[in-house]
Amino acid sequence: MGRRQLVAGLEVGSFKTVAVIAQRYRNDQTHVLGLGTAPSAGVFRGQVVDVDAAAESIKAAIKHAQRAARAEIERVCVGVSGSHLATTTETADVLLRANERTFQHRHLQQLLARLTQGAQRGDREIVYVSPLEFVVDGTARVNDPIGLAGRRLALKATVVTGVSGSLENQAKALQQCGLEVDFALLQPYAAATACLDQEQIQSGVAVIDIGHSTTDVMAFQGGAFKLMHSIPIAGEAVTADISKGLHVPVNVAEELKLSYGQLAGPNPGASLPAHSFRSQMIDVDSSLLHEILEARYEDMLLRARSVLVEAGLIHHLAAGVVLTGGASQITGLPSLASKVFDMPVDRGLAPFLFGMNPSAHSVEFTTAFGLALAAIGPEEHGQSQLTGFNARGNTLESMRRWIRQLFQPSISWSS
Repeated sequence: MGRRQLVAGLEVGSFKTVAVIAQRYRNDQTHVLGLGTAPSAGVFRGQVVDVDAAAESIKAAIKHAQRAARAEIERVCVGVSGSHLATTTETADVLLRANERTFQHRHLQQLLARLTQGAQRGDREIVYVSPLEFVVDGTARVNDPIGLAGRRLALKATVVTGVSGSLENQAKALQQCGLEVDFALLQPYAAATACLDQEQIQSGVAVIDIGHSTTDVMAFQGGAFKLMHSIPIAGEAVTADISKGLHVPVNVAEELKLSYGQLAGPNPGASLPAHSFRSQMIDVDSSLLHEILEARYEDMLLRARSVLVEAGLIHHLAAGVVLTGGASQITGLPSLASKVFDMPVDRGLAPFLFGMNPSAHSVEFTTAFGLALAAIGPEEHGQSQLTGFNARGNTLESMRRWIRQLFQPSISWSS
C-alpha cells in the first residue's frame, strides 16, 4: 500500500474556519490525518470583509490541522460561499461551417467559451458551471454529440457567479497565509458532494445547509445540479431571537441554544438550570425557549421551501430533503422539516473515513470533509461526482474535467 500526496480542504465560514488534511492511498482509501478549527474573524455572511483578520483565522485553523496531522500543507481546496452568489441558466450554441459534417471536441470548447462570455457580466465572475444538456438541431437530451451529424449544437447549463470583489478579498486572505489553491468549490456544493449518492441526485433531492449567518439551498434532479440560493438567515438569527425573547445576553442565548435547544417538545413550564450573568441568576422557561426555536426554524424552512417552489423544483424531489450545517444539529429539526416540506427529511453526513475522530462525524463538519474529498477526486473516494451530467459517453466525462480547469474565477488565487 503506497502513499500518495496530501490534500487539504479549507472552509472559511462566518462562525468558524475549518481545515482538514487527508492522505490518499493507491488502494482508494482516504485517511484523515488532521482537523483544525478556529473562530472566524473578518467574515460576514460568508464574505471576507477584513482580509487581515480572516487570514489570521485561516492560519490558526491550518496550524491546528498541521499539528494534528504532523505534516505541513501548501495547497488547499478552498470553499466559496456567501449571499453574493447567484444562479442563472445560460445557453450557448455553435453553427457548423459549410464544410463540416459532424460535431467534434473543438465545437464543445467553443460552446464553453461562449457560455463564459455570456454569463460573466459586469463585476461578476463564474464560480461554477453545471452543464444540463446538449441540443442538436432542436433535439434535446443529447448526452454525447461527438460524431453526430447536424448543423447547430447548443449547450444549456446552470451557472453560479459571484461578485469579483468578494472573491478577490478571499484570495488575498489566502495569499497572506502563503497557501496555493488547487481549486475553489462552492461550500454548499462540497457538502452535497460529501453526503449525497448518485441515486439521490438522479431521483431529485434538495440540500439545505444551515450555517451561522446563511442558509444555502441546493437542488439536484435528473442527475443535474439545478439550483443554489443563499438566504441571509441562519443560526445567528436563532441566537438573536433567544436573546431578545428571553431577555438574556447573546452569549447566554448561544449557550442555551447549544445546550438545551430542541424542537421535540419539552415539558411545558419546566425551568432550565439557572444561568449566571453579572452575578445574577437567570431562570429560563424551556417551553418559551422551545416556542422561539420552533418559530425561527420554521421561518427558515418555509423560506427554503419558497425558493424551491419558485424554481419549480418542489415536486421533483423524490429523494426528499437533506439537512446539513452546524445550525442544523438541533434535536427535532428533521421532524419539523418533514412537516414543512411534506416529504422525507434526513441529516447529511460525510462518509466515516479512516482516521476520523468520531466526534467529527457531524453535520457541523460535512462541508470541510467534502472539500477535502473533492481535492482527492470523486473517483477515488467513491462519492458522487456532481457536475450535472448523467454521463453515458466519454465526451461528458471530458467536459467535467474541462469545467474544473476552465471555470475558475479569473482572479489570482495564489501569491
